[in-house]
Amino acid sequence: EKARQRHPGFFDAEGDPLHATGARSGDVWYFASVRGVMHAVDTSGGQIRFLEPWSFQASDDAGIWIPASPSQHLAIHSASGRIFALMAAVPDLEPKPGGYAFHRETGTEVWVFDEQSHERVDRFKLERGYAGAIAVSQDSEPLLYATAFKYADIYDARTGVRSRVLSD
Repeated sequence: EKARQRHPGFFDAEGDPLHATGARSGDVWYFASVRGVMHAVDTSGGQIRFLEPWSFQASDDAGIWIPASPSQHLAIHSASGRIFALMAAVPDLEPKPGGYAFHRETGTEVWVFDEQSHERVDRFKLERGYAGAIAVSQDSEPLLYATAFKYADIYDARTGVRSRVLSD
């Protein structure tokens, strides 16, 4: 450690805490809150700068969509500037006895966002119906990996079409 600095809080730790895992694109780290707000931290130039947060929570007939499970729910394909978010539909966002429970759901869909505009550019359902974590390769024809326990489904990250299944 060469230095240490204190910074003001950049998210609501009690009302909308961040998931513990994030994803990096260049010098920018992205962290999603349990209620679906993206917080970006720019670490370029040796300084930390907090970028304007943006919401990607949505509602439809399935419920309220928020980032899934406390496992790895974000992945970024740096060359295309696409942020992949593993999403879960929950009936409500009310705290349960003992704290928040809605953020523990596995994901059923992957939503794709443009890193610059923050707009959702794609959305696809996972063929297996759920996953606990995602990752994306960094090549010119990126693959999206959706995993849970004893399997990994491999998708074309550009189309959402599953191409392979790995299991024991």
